[in-house]
Amino acid sequence: ETRPSMKYLGVHFDRNLLMAKHIEETTKRAAMVMRKLTNLMPRKKGPNQKTRRIVAVSVYSILLYAAPAWEDAVRRDCHRRKLEKAQRRMNILVSQAYRTTSTAALCVVAGYPPIDLMVEGRARAHREGKEAKKRIEEEILATWQERWDTNVSTAQWTKTLIPDIRPWLTRGHGEVEYF
Repeated sequence: ETRPSMKYLGVHFDRNLLMAKHIEETTKRAAMVMRKLTNLMPRKKGPNQKTRRIVAVSVYSILLYAAPAWEDAVRRDCHRRKLEKAQRRMNILVSQAYRTTSTAALCVVAGYPPIDLMVEGRARAHREGKEAKKRIEEEILATWQERWDTNVSTAQWTKTLIPDIRPWLTRGHGEVEYF
């Protein structure tokens, strides 16, 4: 019986290898895992930032699984928007920000690059090897900073507080929380 898609080693392949099914299933699974893990967290005072980051790492592992196989799919706006929506939910949890906070600001405050840059980094690290990992991370950070500088429509207040991403990411103190 022919089907519109098939699953092999956890990657969903569809007709013409557009990877729409994979991205749809992956974002659903990531949302389910995030929901289940957050249900385990304490309700009073909420979880600390380290606990929220553990949940984020788990969800990002699901979202970025086999990224080199579907890297080209992220270039399509409809697929990228689905991934950004999943990342946005995760970044709201990590930063404990309001739902009205812009996506660009959420990425900076939570400390995770935009999902398309994360996918590109995983794919490049796979192609170029582990020894190029540090260089790839630096290039992704530079691209992210460039996007942050040129983004004039959103996140102006956050940009006033955090004009440069690198010191924010490498700070050794303080936690991000609701207050």
